[in-house]
Amino acid sequence: MAEAAGCRPGTGNDPNKVQSVRRGPLGRRSGAERLEAASARALHLQSYSYRTVKNILSSAQDRLPFGDTETPPTPHHDNIRGAAYYADPEETHSC
Repeated sequence: MAEAAGCRPGTGNDPNKVQSVRRGPLGRRSGAERLEAASARALHLQSYSYRTVKNILSSAQDRLPFGDTETPPTPHHDNIRGAAYYADPEETHSC
C-alpha cells in the first residue's frame, strides 16, 4: 500500500477504491507510470477492481489519449442534413 501511495494521484487518491494498488505484481510488471494511467482510467470508469486495471493494462488502454478529445467536423456531403434542414417546418424539401 505504501508503494502505491508513493506513485501519483490516481493510485494514491483513494486506496480503498482502486484495489489493484494493493497487488504488487501489476506495478512491478507494468511500472508505476502505466499503473497510474490505468488507475486513473479505472477511476474515471468508476470500476475499482483489480480485474479492471489488469484489463486496461493488458489491452494498453492506459496508453491511449485520455479525457475530452475534440470530435472532427462532419464532412460536407449532399446526403448529410444539418440543423438548417430541420429548422423550418414550412419549407418543403425534395427528398
